Amino acid sequence: MKRPDTLSLRRSVALSIIAAMLAVIVGIATATAMIQHDRQKQMGAEYKKQIDKGIDHVIKHYEKDYSYRLKALTRMPSLVELLKQRDRAGMMALLKPQWDKLIMEEPNFSILHIHLADGTSFL
Repeated sequence: MKRPDTLSLRRSVALSIIAAMLAVIVGIATATAMIQHDRQKQMGAEYKKQIDKGIDHVIKHYEKDYSYRLKALTRMPSLVELLKQRDRAGMMALLKPQWDKLIMEEPNFSILHIHLADGTSFL
């Protein structure tokens, strides 16, 4: 009987083990990279959502603040009286200082428009 070649058998087993380990390492590395990529995408989406939420909050704050200030401006008793009298010059003299102050605080304001009850533009 011929003696089996143990050296070639050892080489074959060693190469098979190395190939299997290499395949496992490549599989783990690929899975890790995919998980990391998905997690980064998820974190980016969450970050964008938080930024959008913060921006919306700031915009709503400014809307409320300036809406309140403009409503307070239009509810001045003297303004209502001047509107009843159709006194454009008096209204302009009354509103100009407050309007200039608002424009200094927020330069994006460009128009203050006052309408009569029928929708006609007055000032």
